Amino acid sequence: MKYVYNLKNDEEVKYIIIEEDKDDTHGFFIYLHASLDEPCLYDGWALTLDEAMESIYEEYGVLKEEWLLTNELFIH
Repeated sequence: MKYVYNLKNDEEVKYIIIEEDKDDTHGFFIYLHASLDEPCLYDGWALTLDEAMESIYEEYGVLKEEWLLTNELFIH
């Protein structure tokens, strides 16, 4: 399961992806991308989805209801 947000008001980061890691860490990876066709600029990790979304809210102001839930594959 992945949550994607298209960030339009930042010069460097354009896409934010939160991806659940069910198999290994059982947490959530956070990826910041300039383009979805290239590897991520930054990656982070959070124990819960709420922690991941709160981290992004604090940094970029993205509200929980603004995320798009998808199963699409992306390059990290």
